[in-house]
Amino acid sequence: MKKLLTIIGLAATSLTGVQAQVYINEILANPTGTDGANTFFELRGTASLSLSGYYFISLEGDANPGTIDYIFNLSSFSIGTNGFLAGLVTGHPYSVAAGTTVATSIGDPENQSNTFVLLNIGAGAAPTLALDLDAGDNGLDALPAGWSFVDSVGMLDGGTTDRSYGAITFSHDADGSIEAGSTFVNLGWAELEYVSRVGNSTGNSASDWAAADISGTAPNFTVNV
Repeated sequence: MKKLLTIIGLAATSLTGVQAQVYINEILANPTGTDGANTFFELRGTASLSLSGYYFISLEGDANPGTIDYIFNLSSFSIGTNGFLAGLVTGHPYSVAAGTTVATSIGDPENQSNTFVLLNIGAGAAPTLALDLDAGDNGLDALPAGWSFVDSVGMLDGGTTDRSYGAITFSHDADGSIEAGSTFVNLGWAELEYVSRVGNSTGNSASDWAAADISGTAPNFTVNV
């Protein structure tokens, strides 16, 4: 177990295997019983890297899988001088390490079943809510022009028809569908509220990530694995 948080994090590769300069490092999404200001996400990347064209989004994994149901525009931010950005809710209880870029008012992204994606749109159009990236509910369609999934992680609640689009997916059980080439981790337990990279990992194998239930009171949650 460990405690959250001073904000720090790390790196990964995309579903396509193309190495990126910025990565999803930690996510605490809509924690059961401890919602409100306690949700956060954290990115790690090249210090002071501009995030112009980057968005942190969520894809629905239950009804209408592949539909964008959350968007946070990162385009006006840069990675902090220490290599991290923290996405926090206004009124959050957390301490943030010096040099971390802080993005507040991130809203309240849904927890499982869903996929969190660090998206770069290149010269393409900005994402919009309710845009369906899996019209046939059978796997990602061709992405809009210019778009790339820089990093992604899925969280499934065990529904038999649920779908994840992450480079790695954590599920309550063996049910659900994933993209070809991604990693599936059957946790075998009920609650899933927190995911994070392990140390300085850069891949998407089961050893590169950790998933956990949390307990306690923010900011000193206990991570139970």
